[in-house]
Amino acid sequence: MRYPSDIYRRVEEELSFRRQSAFAMLDRRTRQIQESFPEIIKLRNQAAALGASMGKALLSGDEVLYDELNQEMVECGSRACNELVSAGFHPDYLAPPFMCAKCSDKGYAGAEGHPCECRKAILNRLAYEWLSNISNVVECSFDNFELSYYDGDNITYMEKLLLSCKRYAANFTLQSPNLLFIGPPGLGKTHLSLAIAREVVNNGRLVLYASAVQLMERLVDISFSNLQDEYKDIAYGCDLLIMDDLGTEFQTRFTKAEVYNIINTRQIEGRPTIINTNLSLQELEKAYDQRVVSRLVGHYVSNPFVGKDIRYQKRVEKIQPNARKE
Repeated sequence: MRYPSDIYRRVEEELSFRRQSAFAMLDRRTRQIQESFPEIIKLRNQAAALGASMGKALLSGDEVLYDELNQEMVECGSRACNELVSAGFHPDYLAPPFMCAKCSDKGYAGAEGHPCECRKAILNRLAYEWLSNISNVVECSFDNFELSYYDGDNITYMEKLLLSCKRYAANFTLQSPNLLFIGPPGLGKTHLSLAIAREVVNNGRLVLYASAVQLMERLVDISFSNLQDEYKDIAYGCDLLIMDDLGTEFQTRFTKAEVYNIINTRQIEGRPTIINTNLSLQELEKAYDQRVVSRLVGHYVSNPFVGKDIRYQKRVEKIQPNARKE
């Protein structure tokens, strides 16, 4: 699945900036050495000229001349390096200081031009920024999921659910199961799904998070404008789709059909989906139809959330700081 086109553009811009910065630094260093140690630059220029002459000798087929020029070039380069070190500089001081030595900040490495790890790292970072812009993923992690707001047997159950979500995120592949987070509001469904998103996107996968309201509004706009939209392609084709608050969207014949189409298409194509809902299966069947519920029951791992509304507990704490039992 491709990332949004804007992310690719920004990747190329960043790589270009890195290369320009490296050559600008090289230019400043060269002027510095030229002013204080001109003989070093002279030797390097001689080595470069000998390299050009080697190319001509190679084209002419004169192997003897090629070998002689090569020996001179090596000696000249070695002298320049020794002079540079003697002056107190690193041997690579007059090489472009690329951030990635493997690809010279081009983003592609090797004879076959495979994407470099540095390019993948930039993609991952920008994809995470993109996800952050459309969600509060920055605020939601496994580390700050507060089990202390659950009590009794609920703590034990939610501990196991938290561990299960951690394993899901760490081992995520396109063969990972679909998840259904189901239960009353305020029990951590959104928090844990975004914590999963955080880890999955950091591992190089494209994740789209959207509330059912946002998702349906966007798809309705796309449909009635008769325009092809990248957002729809991502919703249907991203590695992991998280649809939050299913059942809160304004329900029409179109939105009901779109919910079914997304669930069904992603299931057929083997693209995992996480759906959060405050509705029971019976309520979902009333809101949609048997086809939607059938797929949720047959192709999703159901994860009930239990406990007392955490948002409510936190509001009470602000009003009555001692209300919560430690």
